[in-house]
Amino acid sequence: MKLLYLSLLLLLLPLPVICGEIRGIVVNVTDGDTLQVRSGEQIHKIRLVGIDAPELRQAFGRDARQALAELTAGNLVVVIWSKRDRYGRLVGTVLLGSLDVNLYLIRNDSAWYFRRYAKDVPEIEQLQYEAAEAEAREGKRGLWQFPHPMAPWKFRRAARKK
Repeated sequence: MKLLYLSLLLLLLPLPVICGEIRGIVVNVTDGDTLQVRSGEQIHKIRLVGIDAPELRQAFGRDARQALAELTAGNLVVVIWSKRDRYGRLVGTVLLGSLDVNLYLIRNDSAWYFRRYAKDVPEIEQLQYEAAEAEAREGKRGLWQFPHPMAPWKFRRAARKK
């Protein structure tokens, strides 16, 4: 019997257990895909998972930040996070009531679905994000109103080469 319990324990060890939930008030919106949430006395930097918004110096960058700020600033949110990025930010989905803020930003022409990090997004959300971006592109509103909008990851790469 001990061997069975030990075997089951060993099977569970490789599973990551580094996710969590934060409830708090949005106190700052840095850009179109990053915000700060105060939970108790602590302020957490949050990077919205699965999306990439235009950089502030990029076309539509300030509009993307404004869209996120109008939706979340001063509001109570729940952040379901799965990891920290290389800058120490929590990476997760932001919920405003039942609204998935990440999905909303894609659907409402303020962000790309960031396929490079699709593995960090639950499978059902991957499908929703994919469909939302396709719908936004067809609508030709927001960042999609431009003939060839530059994806933020391409903008950052071009800026590093200068």
